[in-house]
Amino acid sequence: MKCCVLSSDIQRKVEIEERLKSLGLDVVDEVEPYSCVVVASGGTERDILEAVEEPVVVWALPYYNSLPSVLEAYAVKKFRFFYSGIDENALKRLDLYDRVFKAIRDLKKVRLGLIGGVSEWIVTDGEWVRDYVEVVDIDLDEVEVEGVGFERAESVYNSLLRLIERYDLNALTIKCFELLKRDATACYALHRLNDEMPAGCEGDLEAVFTMIVLRLLTNQPCWMANVNGIGETLVLSHCTAPKSMCRKVRFTTHMESNRGVGVECHMREGIVTVSRFRGKRAFVARGKVLRGHLGDETLCRTQIEVKMKYSLGYGNHVVLTYGDHVEALREFCHFTGFEFNREDPSC
Repeated sequence: MKCCVLSSDIQRKVEIEERLKSLGLDVVDEVEPYSCVVVASGGTERDILEAVEEPVVVWALPYYNSLPSVLEAYAVKKFRFFYSGIDENALKRLDLYDRVFKAIRDLKKVRLGLIGGVSEWIVTDGEWVRDYVEVVDIDLDEVEVEGVGFERAESVYNSLLRLIERYDLNALTIKCFELLKRDATACYALHRLNDEMPAGCEGDLEAVFTMIVLRLLTNQPCWMANVNGIGETLVLSHCTAPKSMCRKVRFTTHMESNRGVGVECHMREGIVTVSRFRGKRAFVARGKVLRGHLGDETLCRTQIEVKMKYSLGYGNHVVLTYGDHVEALREFCHFTGFEFNREDPSC
């Protein structure tokens, strides 16, 4: 991450710059957007206020009256800052902001394919997503379906690969239930695609936007799922999931129609982050997978139980990925203007 040092004392400035360089940080002379402003001494209050006109994080040091200057400026204008010595803990904090800032920059480059439009039962308005990423509208007829049996699921996957290349897509969502009219499903295709890029179901723009953000922040695949049970635990299900998130995979049929190919994944246990962007709000929770498969024939084929509570008002679909990424999502929301809403888990 690029760091610009503010100081009222040139000797302090040189000293701090050298210490930052020794940690492998990139020291620059001018404040840049999405960078770190390091306060090296007191007497820098007005410089700090000018610097935070840009989207930056401020680093307050435990020496040379750095922190008092930061606190005085913070009393006038709220901004993101952290307090740390020049050590490994600071590097971890900078790594968090580096990932967040990179995600924000890369989000502007995303081309999201909306294939076939939005399913009729998705009544939450995801049109706001077009303000953040480029949405490419693609006719469902461009998805080719060929062969018999499992070959039809494979042909959907290969067809989506061609569309990804043709339209230079970084993510996609497909009105998948329409494929049932051609005796095909997209479950297998999304099972394969999601290890490489965000690929969502049912044309749900808000859900796939959440997948995009999580992927940019974590560089990990994530799973879009229905909320099928709430209370002390959360039950999630869908007829697909990324292969790499599973410990066992079985190909079966699509649950609602009993046709085509559905994917029954037994998912791994462990700490997870569950999220959903809804308009200008974001629901974020840390949870723990208690059971990676439930064996419930009334639910979509991939089913899990998560120890966490779910906030109502964000829609049906949520997105899950492994690990605790609550802080990264909090900072992403701060710098992009989303209202951050967190459930405090008991796990």
